[in-house]
Amino acid sequence: MGDRQRNGRWGWMVVTGGLALTGVAGLAAYKHQDLLAAWNVHQLPQAQTDQRLAITEQLAQNPSVSTGWILYSLSQATEPEEATVFAEALMRTSRDMDADQLDPHISRAASLFKIMEPDAQAQTLRWLATALNAGDSETMTERRSAAIRRLMDQAYVGEEPEVKAGALRLSGPILKQRPPAEVVESLKLLVSSGARSDSARVQIQAITAALWPALDCLEETTVCLKSQHREVRKAAILALGPATEKINEEILLPGLHDEDLEIVQLTQSALQARGLRDDQIRLGKLMADPKPTKRLEVLDHLSATRDIDPALWLRKLSNDPSPAVRAAAMRAMAQETGAELGERVGQMGKSDPSESVNKLAGYYGAPKMER
Repeated sequence: MGDRQRNGRWGWMVVTGGLALTGVAGLAAYKHQDLLAAWNVHQLPQAQTDQRLAITEQLAQNPSVSTGWILYSLSQATEPEEATVFAEALMRTSRDMDADQLDPHISRAASLFKIMEPDAQAQTLRWLATALNAGDSETMTERRSAAIRRLMDQAYVGEEPEVKAGALRLSGPILKQRPPAEVVESLKLLVSSGARSDSARVQIQAITAALWPALDCLEETTVCLKSQHREVRKAAILALGPATEKINEEILLPGLHDEDLEIVQLTQSALQARGLRDDQIRLGKLMADPKPTKRLEVLDHLSATRDIDPALWLRKLSNDPSPAVRAAAMRAMAQETGAELGERVGQMGKSDPSESVNKLAGYYGAPKMER
């Protein structure tokens, strides 16, 4: 074998060996960083405040590896204080990440979310809201939208108020990124569920989320007008009152009977802002009165109230829960001329749930010579 050939082979062996050693050294360095990040994350809950800040800054020097370990540790957290510490560290290590760097961690959070304790879930959502708000308003990536949809769907089926409220708070940051229709639908379901919650905090977050035009689901929060919580009813009338294109005046009328005087005044102001006169509001208040005897008084005011359609009000009264009110409305309709009201009397004669109203409607609906 010639010197030139031998030298070439030895040269190749040296290069290959060098690359192999470099690879081993690189792997060792990566493993060292990985283990160091894991150890630092492990130290966070036990550290004093000053030490914790120093550890967090050290973790931020290798944000991708550190964020992964913090998310895993957050998924294992069983104490609220521990979850809070990990969430604060997450906010620091992911603060300067761009979308390509952040998306894998959002996906990991969505995968770990189901096994987390409720406090850890709430802190995960708090971190995500901060991360999304800090980013730009670029169109949401497919990977991110899939992860967020999983998070929203898991929050929807959950029962913990803090988790549901945290998910609803994400609506704004999510919608700013122009998400696909599937994510918007998940948010709508979450709003509908939140509006029916027993928690005042969740209901108010549902109302706040529904105000985003992109969701177009303000009607889902009308149930909040009858919430057991005063602050929720107040938030609901303030949000729904101005929504003239989405919310009918009839839906607001029960607020005129609220036990809280401020809500009564807010309801009246909302109706006046929609152009209703005082006499129309008084008629509406009677119509929404919980007492059947008061609702019967509507019949006495129909002829005295200007610019209303008596036939419309009579039809509403004909569907009243009280048989006495329906019977009175039916008699009034029978005295009116017009095929529409006559048709309604005929319907009541066939389908009214009260036997007495049914028979009475049959009588008034019959031709006069048959009575």
